[in-house]
Amino acid sequence: MYQTLENLQRVSVELTTKCNAACPMCSRFKGDWDKSYWDTRTPNKEMPLQDLDFEVFKKAFTPNILKTIKEFVFNGKLGDPLIHPNSMKFFKYIKEHSPNTCVFIFTNASLRSHDYWKELASVLGKHDAVKFSIDGLEDTNHIYRQRTDWNKIINNARTFINNGGIAHWEYLVFKHNEHQVEQAQLLAEKMNFARFEIRKTNRFKGSDDFYYTAIDNNLKKLSLPRNKKYVHNNHNDYYYEAPKTFDIECAFQKENKIFLSFTGKIWPCSYISEYYPMNQSVIDIIEKYGNTFNDLNFYSISEILNHEYFKYTLVDSWNTGENISRECWKKCSKFHSNITQVKVKEI
Repeated sequence: MYQTLENLQRVSVELTTKCNAACPMCSRFKGDWDKSYWDTRTPNKEMPLQDLDFEVFKKAFTPNILKTIKEFVFNGKLGDPLIHPNSMKFFKYIKEHSPNTCVFIFTNASLRSHDYWKELASVLGKHDAVKFSIDGLEDTNHIYRQRTDWNKIINNARTFINNGGIAHWEYLVFKHNEHQVEQAQLLAEKMNFARFEIRKTNRFKGSDDFYYTAIDNNLKKLSLPRNKKYVHNNHNDYYYEAPKTFDIECAFQKENKIFLSFTGKIWPCSYISEYYPMNQSVIDIIEKYGNTFNDLNFYSISEILNHEYFKYTLVDSWNTGENISRECWKKCSKFHSNITQVKVKEI
């Protein structure tokens, strides 16, 4: 069995597919991984612009269930959680009914008002945190985080921190910003960020350079850091073939964690969930079990986790190799992992 409601401790939540930024390599735009090219002017027409329904979340995660959950992570696989029109409702609901449940939020922080950030600091507690995805300084952050505003980001961070919020600075390293890592860390310390995290991307997929058409219509290039300590360990073998034997150590299962998508569907993890175009693993699962077996609009969390797929098929595939999802051996094999690597500096 993958998870049970009784042992469930963590939930990763994708609140929305909408975002204020235009980052290269993001699934929200048209691109081709095989050609290492993205067009950040052209939206991915296969991806719906959709928000998670608060009422569906509220119905599924009752106050009694909330009290058993240790942690909610509002991440940004496809969109920025703070752009959800009712984002504050989710955070308030959790903290009002289960103050000891931790809330972690990932955001580019170039959105929302001074009052929003002030209120967010008051809603979250000392065990909660907001991760500010800031990839450089004033002259470099916008190169990857297109359409974001440095001054707005820094002002929002100051408002949040000065009103008691716990902030983490997460820094994605490229060639164009690797020389500023130490400067950014010093600024984080000066602003009273609690942590500074260096993030190594796995999205170059075996190439040293990644080209994209920017929002100003110019062809531009992202490059791997020259300092090897900032490069993902498995960068050069992204396209390796499946191993002859599987030894899966599922990161989500190990943490008693599930993934809730913007559609209201429960998935084993963020890798086996909605992508656009849809990955083959998800297509196969839907073809076999239908489109609603894991949908909170139709079933409770307990009913979903007791479904055949979660109860038997998924874990059995790790042991037998039969119909194993590519994402499982790609991300969570003991012999190889392409999960993004993070180095943390406590401040």
